Amino acid sequence: MKPRSAAMVCVVALLSGGCGGPKVPLKVGSKNVSVNVSFGKRSEQPGPQGAPAPVQVLPLEGGVVFAPTQPGEQAPPRPTPIRRANDPVPPSGRCTTSPFAVPEKEATPFVDAPPANATYEFRVAGSIQSDDGLADYPDVVRRTVSSRRNSDGTNSFTVVESGFGQSITSEYLTDANQIGLVRITIRKTKTTRTIGPLRPPVMVLPLPPQSTDPTGRAITTWTSAGTDVTGGSVQVDGRSERTAADKRIDTCGSVLDSWAAVTSMRIVGPGLDVTSSTRTNFATQYGGLIVSERVKTSGTFGGSYQTEYAATINSVPQ
Repeated sequence: MKPRSAAMVCVVALLSGGCGGPKVPLKVGSKNVSVNVSFGKRSEQPGPQGAPAPVQVLPLEGGVVFAPTQPGEQAPPRPTPIRRANDPVPPSGRCTTSPFAVPEKEATPFVDAPPANATYEFRVAGSIQSDDGLADYPDVVRRTVSSRRNSDGTNSFTVVESGFGQSITSEYLTDANQIGLVRITIRKTKTTRTIGPLRPPVMVLPLPPQSTDPTGRAITTWTSAGTDVTGGSVQVDGRSERTAADKRIDTCGSVLDSWAAVTSMRIVGPGLDVTSSTRTNFATQYGGLIVSERVKTSGTFGGSYQTEYAATINSVPQ
């Protein structure tokens, strides 16, 4: 034992009667002493006297903020983000997928076959603001997929989603170069608009999603546009991503691998002008299905509206 350490042990032992020597009675006294302790950088100006300023707790999306106010001073205005539905609860309960779960199939750089015909449930959170007011999305929506192989070796599939008294039908084409949007139909109670067939199909994900140019530089962005005979048009500016956080999709029990695409899309047609910002995940190993997306849209269609929502598939595709 080092001398310094031995001395320290003996000091402690003396307080408990150890280390030999005469037994000296230990008396302990106390006195109130004002102590000012400061952590961090010392303020140059003394703080205000009296009681501390009241604090208001403002709820925010993702947490809270503590807003101190002085007497007579109003708290800062509370932010008003777009209203959300309650946390979505899929039919099988809340997601409890293990963080160590691995996908059964890895996302492929190409689409080899059309997706299976099936109806899938998506857990959803979000809201829509229109001339009719503000409404929350339901916790679960269903998307019906139907597909076919084409004689030229390409694949086509259609996705139909209904809700809020309207339905959206999207038709896609997959070939050696892309997943492309061919047609989109929006039906409301009294109005129907179809944009398409688009020529050429509008690329929503290039295949492969990431490639290199002749100099070896990575290519992850693209621009695509198509029009129809009525003058309707769709334009997309996109960027593909493949980081671990972007590609892993939790299906409430299993995980899916995917390619992520961040896009800005504008759809224009008779009585229709809509702009969307999206983050979309495509499961290329399952025919190119969209398995998760976050969408923020605003524009006009039978009146002005804006919507913001997130949707994620609740099961591994067939």
